[in-house]
Amino acid sequence: MFEIKIEKNYLWFPVKNKNAYVKIHIFSQQQKIYELDIQAADEFDFYAGWNVTDYIGKTLTFSGEIPQAWFAQIKQENQMPAGSQKRPNIHFAAQIGWINDPNGMIYHNGIYHMYFQHNPYGIEWGNMHWGHAYSTDLFHWKQTDEVLYPDDTGTMYSGSAITDVQNVAGFGANTILYYYTAAAMQNDWAKDKDTTQRLAYSTDNGKTLIKSDKFVLEHIIDENRDPKVFYHAQSNGYIMVLYLTKNDFAIYRSDNLLEWKQIQNLTLPEAWECPDLVCLTVDGNPKNHRWIFWSADGFYFIGDFDGYCFTPTSQRLYAYANRLGYAAQTYSGIQDRVISQTWLRTKNHNDTYTGLMGIPVELGIKTTTHGERLTLTPVRELKNFRKEKICLSDLQNDKLMTVNDQSVELIFEFEQVQSGTADLTLLDAQLQIDFANGTVRFADDSFHFCNDTSLSLHIYLDYDVIEIFAQDDTIYFPCEYDGSLSGDILLDCKGDCHLQSAEIYILDSNH
Repeated sequence: MFEIKIEKNYLWFPVKNKNAYVKIHIFSQQQKIYELDIQAADEFDFYAGWNVTDYIGKTLTFSGEIPQAWFAQIKQENQMPAGSQKRPNIHFAAQIGWINDPNGMIYHNGIYHMYFQHNPYGIEWGNMHWGHAYSTDLFHWKQTDEVLYPDDTGTMYSGSAITDVQNVAGFGANTILYYYTAAAMQNDWAKDKDTTQRLAYSTDNGKTLIKSDKFVLEHIIDENRDPKVFYHAQSNGYIMVLYLTKNDFAIYRSDNLLEWKQIQNLTLPEAWECPDLVCLTVDGNPKNHRWIFWSADGFYFIGDFDGYCFTPTSQRLYAYANRLGYAAQTYSGIQDRVISQTWLRTKNHNDTYTGLMGIPVELGIKTTTHGERLTLTPVRELKNFRKEKICLSDLQNDKLMTVNDQSVELIFEFEQVQSGTADLTLLDAQLQIDFANGTVRFADDSFHFCNDTSLSLHIYLDYDVIEIFAQDDTIYFPCEYDGSLSGDILLDCKGDCHLQSAEIYILDSNH
C-alpha cells in the first residue's frame, strides 16, 4: 500500500503504452472511493490526470500490485496534463485517453453539451467514465473534468439527457436529467451486482452531474443498456428506448421521468446497441414526416411511431457507407432540426488520444429513385469557419492548391458520364473515382454511386479523418487518415471524366 496526502487539485498518473495493466483501489479514511486499471511501469509515455479537489488535506491510500517506481513518479499539480499538440482542427478528440460513444448530447441555455465514453487513463478501451465538453458552435469545444465516475454500481456506460422543463421529476424546473447504464460486470467494485439503468441530474447547466436513486431500472436481461430518452409531444409522454440483447429492444413510457412502463418489445434484424428514435421531415416538408429507429452501426428503419408503438415500414437500411462511424446520438433540446453526432473508430496515431467525434450532421429523409432514404448533411455552422475560398472550373489535370497544416473543405461536381476515371490526391492520400463502375475508393474501402446522374462530392480533410458526403448527402463515407495536413491537392481526370465545378475552402482551426 502507498499513501499520498492531497495538496493540489490534480494527481498526475504516469501511463506506459503497451504495458501490462495494474488494478488500483483507492481509499479515503478506509472507505473505497475509486478503482481504475492503468498501464504502470518504471517508464512512461504521458501523464493522465484525476481531479482530487474534494480530497485536499486528506490522505488517500492506494492498494494493488503497484510498482514502487511508478508510484514515485505520480505528481500533484493544479491543472490537468496537456495532450498531444497535433490535434484535429474541426473534430473533437479528448486531450488524454480513449473515447467512444457520444452520451447525453443536449443543447441547453445556448450551450451544446457533449458527454462521451472515456478512459482518462489510457489510449485503449477501459475505465468507462463520462467525459464532458461544451461548445457554442458545435466545433470549438472546451473539455472539462470527468462528470460521471465508476462506483459500486459499475462503470459508466452510455446514456442520454433531457431537460425537465416542467419539473415533473421534482429536481427543479429546467434541471437536466441524465439516464445512463451502470455496467456492473466491468469492475471489481460491483462484480456481484447486475447491470442497471440509473439517473443523474444537473442544476448548474450541465457542469456537475449528481447521481440519484430516485430512478433505477433493474436488470432485465444480459447487458441491457444505452437508454435514450425524449418527450413525445403528440401523446404527451416521455419515451425511453433501450437495448436489451442480440437484436432485441424495448420501448418504455413515463409521465414523470421516474416511473417507467414497458410498452413495446421489438426485434430488428442485425440491429443492436445505442438505439435512437427520432422524427424527421421528408424532402424538407414540415407537414410530411417519418420516424426512424436507429442502432449503433448506422442501421436504421423508417416507420411510424404514435407514442406507444413503433411500426417499421422499411427494411433495414444503412446510413453509413462503411464501418468507421458508430454509436451516433441525436442532440436533445433542439427544436428546428435534428442533429446527430457519431463516434469515429480511428486508431491511435502515436498520440495521447484515441478516437474522435465526426462532424455533426443534420438528419432528414429524401425521396430517391430507390425509395425514401436518410440524409446526413454537415451542420450549417461549419460554413462559418470558411476563411479562404478558391473557385475552380473546367479543370482536368492540375494542382488545385497547396495547404500548410490546414484543414480543408472541397466541393466537387462531376458531369454525368459512364466512363473515365478521376484520381484525387489529398495530401498523403488518394481518392479514386471510377465512372464506368460507379465507385469511389479510398484505401481498402469504397462506395457505389449512380452513374446515370452527375456526381457531387463534399469532402472534409482533417487530422485523423477524411469525411465524404455524396449524392445529395444520402451517402456518408468517413475514412481514417494517418497523414499530414501539408502538401498538394491534385486532380487527374482521364477519359470522359469532366470536372464541372469545384470550390475549396481553408477552414478555421478548432484549437
